[in-house]
Amino acid sequence: MRELKWRMWDKENNKWDYFTLESTTIYANELHKHLLNGDEPYLYIGLHDKNGKEIYEGNKFIFIAGYYKAKRNQQLTDTVVFRNGAFVGDKTQGVLTGYDQLEIIGTY
Repeated sequence: MRELKWRMWDKENNKWDYFTLESTTIYANELHKHLLNGDEPYLYIGLHDKNGKEIYEGNKFIFIAGYYKAKRNQQLTDTVVFRNGAFVGDKTQGVLTGYDQLEIIGTY
């Protein structure tokens, strides 16, 4: 079973705050502050990119497309979203397979 964790952007301190199910009781005040501010949680999808970075919802990534709209072996940029029960690329709508070939380049 994958670890359930997520992160939320701390606008005041300009950093990510990370939470797990176990830490929510320890950091309840911090989590509550984020929720009151309307901050969006980004779920960890349980996978790592080719550099070993954890992949979260909202991450922008680059990858080499095998085939995508008649473009072969072209470098494309996309964003991780959760849609219809799966983590997919927002533009390509492709399920994230070959994640070990993805490279995380930021968050939208």
